[in-house]
Amino acid sequence: VAFLIIDRLFTVIFTVELALRFLRYKLELFKNPLNWIDITAVLASLAFWIAEDYAFDPAVLRLLRVARLMRGIRILKSKKLQGSLSILIKCVQASGVTLFWSLCLLVMVQCIIGMAVGHVAHGFIVDLSNPEVQRHELYRYYGTFMKAFITMFEVHMANWATPARVLINNVGELYGYLFVFYRCGIGFALMNVIGAVFVQQAMAVQQQDQDLMILKKQKEAESYSVKLKALFDSLDKDGDGTLSRDEFDAVTRDTE
Repeated sequence: VAFLIIDRLFTVIFTVELALRFLRYKLELFKNPLNWIDITAVLASLAFWIAEDYAFDPAVLRLLRVARLMRGIRILKSKKLQGSLSILIKCVQASGVTLFWSLCLLVMVQCIIGMAVGHVAHGFIVDLSNPEVQRHELYRYYGTFMKAFITMFEVHMANWATPARVLINNVGELYGYLFVFYRCGIGFALMNVIGAVFVQQAMAVQQQDQDLMILKKQKEAESYSVKLKALFDSLDKDGDGTLSRDEFDAVTRDTE
């Protein structure tokens, strides 16, 4: 009961806050994308409050609970986080072309290797003299083009040992060496090269973008102001907020 009361109290507070901001900014409130986080969270909280008093589908209530978690995204409205978020968004936008061609290259390699492995496995699968259990096991991984294609992505992104052992145990140990070579050559070298290209692209964006350079200079100026204020506070012995001539002379005569 206590949690329910606290939840409804915060719902009322957020609703009043959103209403006051609407009275202040009018339609300008809807032009900032971050404000839609607050709007969605408030509407979801109010809808969940109403739905609790009526017989609604439980799935709808679960969706409303998830939507109310958008309250936590309000932290993105912090100025410090907005700076980091701006850098991240600009880097992602600038990497769009690189991402497209990287995916094309990766998909092409996966298709070629998947079709080659599927062709090798096809002979074992259609041979009725082989044990049925092993044929079904091999078919689950390499029986069709899509199965082989997904298996190749599993080799890159997840556990590659299981698909390799299925091929080794049923087709031959020779393919174990080929799998290790493929995993090291493509899975390690190609993926790391793609990752390095993304890092280089992100660094280039960060160095060339004017908004990011201005943001960096602002942060440096703020940091310098904080250090300068701390210096003058340490020199201000009487704490009156000003640095007198006597206090300055005392610092110049201090040999330490």
